Order: sequence, then structure tokens, then C-alpha cells
Amino acid sequence: SYRGATLQVDNELTKLIKPGDRIDILVTFDAVVNEKKQKVTATILQNVLVLGVGGNLGQGITSDLAKKQSSQEATLQSFSDKGVLSLALNPIEAQYLSLSQEVGKVNVVVRALGDVEVHYLEIANFNKLIK
Repeated sequence: SYRGATLQVDNELTKLIKPGDRIDILVTFDAVVNEKKQKVTATILQNVLVLGVGGNLGQGITSDLAKKQSSQEATLQSFSDKGVLSLALNPIEAQYLSLSQEVGKVNVVVRALGDVEVHYLEIANFNKLIK
């Protein structure tokens, strides 16, 4: 069964995402690679369902009310550089998201419409990038 979870993201990113979209969640953290400390990035969760963006929970509301909510939210967000995504996660995914928020910087990428495949992805580091 799934749980509702929230994740703070950059406000600019919330403009790209709407309820019903699927995202991948990445974490960048310090690791020891070949006896040297360096930043690495790992995709920790794939194909995560977005339940809501800010106050938009995707529920049926009138267009007038939606415009009012959007205007109020835009005013509130202008005072902050962060927005909130509401996500559907299973208990294990929720644990990994919580842990990732404590150990590194969490980022989100938006999937193409209909892309629900999950793939093995190796951890990225600059040694692999520049070889």
C-alpha cells in the first residue's frame, strides 16, 4: 500500500510538474571512490507518481476556484524559493527518500508522458564522465 509523502523542490521545477506526472528522484552525496572523497549522484527512486504540486492536489474543482488558488499560491511562493510535491510512495521508498534528504541533496527529473519503465542506473561520478 502507498503512503503520501512530501518533497521540497525548487519553485522553478514545480512549473514543469502537474498531478499525475511521473518523476525520478536522485540524490547527490559525498562518497569515497578509489580512496578519494567526491560527489556522486544516484537515482534512488524511479517512476514515482506525483499526487499534487503545492496546493494543487489534482482534485476536481471549478476553473474559477483553480485560478484563485493558483494566484494565492503564486503570491505565497514569491516569498520562497521552494515548492512542494506530494508523492505516492510505498513504505520502503518513503524510507529511502527520508534517508536521502538527511545525507545529500535531492533532485527530481520529470519523465516523458507514458514512460513508466524502471532501469538499472549506475551511480554517476566525474571520474566516469571525463574518461
